[in-house]
Amino acid sequence: MSSLLNKYKDFMIEPRRESIAIEQWQWTATPKIVGSKFIALRSWQKDDLSYDYHQRIPLIIDPGMGLSFHHAIVQASVTLLEKYAQGGCILDAGTDSGILAIAAARLYPQAVIDAFDIDPDVLEHAATSLALNNLTSHINLQPANFKTYKKAYDLVMVNLPAIGIAETLSHLRYCLADNGIAILYGIPIYSHTNLMVWHGWQHLDVSHLATTPVTIASHGFKLLDSEVIEEWKAIAITYQ
Repeated sequence: MSSLLNKYKDFMIEPRRESIAIEQWQWTATPKIVGSKFIALRSWQKDDLSYDYHQRIPLIIDPGMGLSFHHAIVQASVTLLEKYAQGGCILDAGTDSGILAIAAARLYPQAVIDAFDIDPDVLEHAATSLALNNLTSHINLQPANFKTYKKAYDLVMVNLPAIGIAETLSHLRYCLADNGIAILYGIPIYSHTNLMVWHGWQHLDVSHLATTPVTIASHGFKLLDSEVIEEWKAIAITYQ
């Protein structure tokens, strides 16, 4: 992975390792039902699942610099992914731990899936996740940004805290296929001042993202659906 990171170093931000450590609770977190089809768990838990969990598709995500699978942001986005993914070409923008790309690959093994992030620590976490799920050769993981991707995708999943609304709106309509759908997630339902979320070693203020549904409508996108879990929202949109 290090050679890949060096090749695309111009896209990346500098990691800030002094800012945060992986929290202790992540090492003891229990398996979590995600959406209607999946069970997310650590690699050392996969042989200890109860029979009921065996009916679900496993997503193996060890602790790292991406969001924990217990976070409501992940829960809301996976719910919409299950509803709107139909295979084809899929882009995971701001892949974080890689959990959405992995879920898409499990639902549609024949899909062509690209994933990117600009944080090298998050990319290392995502690369580890792909390896744990035997998907390294299936998902094209790159340190990149939206400008890298020119082809039309049937589904684009956007981690708004990592990518930002300005970059999303600048590039999203040009990489969506006709009738393509985008899932935007990490949207707070309240615009609290200094509402923060971690992405890699960054502490990001996401309070401005509360206006995302209004903002996307003013740029020609149509709201198809939304999913709210706790204080976080994910939305499904298409270009009109």
